[in-house]
Amino acid sequence: RETRTQGSKTQYEVGYWYDAVGNRTKMNAVNVQPGTADSSTVALWHLDESAGTTDLQADAVKDASGNDHHGTPDNCEFGKDGRFHKAVGMDGSSSSEIAVPDHADLDQNLGAGDFAIDAWILMDGASSGERAIVAKWNEASNTTCSYILMVNASNQVEAKVHDGTSVVTVTSANTVGANWTHVAVQRSTAPSTSTSYLSLWLDGAKDAGANAEKPCNLTIQDTNTNLKLGHDEAGRPWCGLLDDVRISNDDRGNSIMTQIMREYSYNVRNQLTVSTCGASVDTYAYDLNGNQTRVETWVDGNTVSAALYS
Repeated sequence: RETRTQGSKTQYEVGYWYDAVGNRTKMNAVNVQPGTADSSTVALWHLDESAGTTDLQADAVKDASGNDHHGTPDNCEFGKDGRFHKAVGMDGSSSSEIAVPDHADLDQNLGAGDFAIDAWILMDGASSGERAIVAKWNEASNTTCSYILMVNASNQVEAKVHDGTSVVTVTSANTVGANWTHVAVQRSTAPSTSTSYLSLWLDGAKDAGANAEKPCNLTIQDTNTNLKLGHDEAGRPWCGLLDDVRISNDDRGNSIMTQIMREYSYNVRNQLTVSTCGASVDTYAYDLNGNQTRVETWVDGNTVSAALYS
């Protein structure tokens, strides 16, 4: 295993697998840098607050987007080891949550357009039932539901979008467990048909389940409901860790989503193989016996390193 860096920061970790005679058979590249705010970022909570963060302290959980959608924690444990830096722990109790005040950015301005909600999650192995990750959702009335991203009682990822009358629900075929997993829901518009589709993504790959993608042309309902991390208004408390939660007013696209985590498996005898992670492209050459003869690394179209092996 090795790390790739840019400046003083580790950008991603790379793991390699070899067969019995030393031929490389698989490479796994995993981003280890948290997300950064861009023009599509509505809110971004890194959840790196210190262990001494006080319950019910207004705006204690900072939004890194610059849009000031700060949150108020209740019964949360900060300073836990996270996927990136630190994470917040929640114990599955009815009072454990981070509440973010209602704002047009979080529902009305998303409207009928493309959007994405993503987060890194690690569930407590003993947790059960339905568990909310990000929710602007109060089932007391149809008029108080906007959207929810959650894990259901079967440990599948599930998302719902409501317009006040109708709801679209997508459910993953894959399940999540007690390991760090990147989960996302996004709505994307197909250019050829102008039809919007709601889809679920796990660890950078679109879930292939029959119910994981559905047409969704609903306008997200504008409600007065607060947005919550790790809870909703219907009693779906999160039990485990959350890290790097983000809401975007555009879809993140196949190329962005797949940079979260990539895995390659290949036969490496007498061929070139190429791997891509972010802006970095590595090219490997092998002889008939599977021995690596050359490797080149390109970043943003420029060769930054090359090595020839005899």
